Amino acid sequence: MTPEEYELRMQRLEEDRRSAHEMVEAGYSQQFQALERLRNGDSGQAGQVSAAWAPAKPARRRYPGELFLEVQAALAEMPEIFDRNHVCKAIGYEPDRGTLHRTLGELVTGGFIVQHALGQSKVATKYRKKEAQGS
Repeated sequence: MTPEEYELRMQRLEEDRRSAHEMVEAGYSQQFQALERLRNGDSGQAGQVSAAWAPAKPARRRYPGELFLEVQAALAEMPEIFDRNHVCKAIGYEPDRGTLHRTLGELVTGGFIVQHALGQSKVATKYRKKEAQGS
């Protein structure tokens, strides 16, 4: 393993740790606020109180390269020109935005798809399936 690979893996590990910590803190904060509302007899927030106590279902952790393989397999189900919304629908969930962007970039680099139109502001980047060679 090169020093650069080691450093990259350490950065990803630290990002994962930070993300997990933020999720735990957010859940604690919601439960604490719900408990305070219960203690103060705030019945106007009853629906939120029960929802806050429901345990959040954490996203399943995926292995390196798993999203790439899922998106690659889902290409057959997508229209000729597609965007991230088509990808999310085809794989059945919405992955982390940065991870999906990186994965689509890897598919472009690998020659599986091409960038059709660059997105701007709230308009998603469009991609096109690459025509099979020999067709």
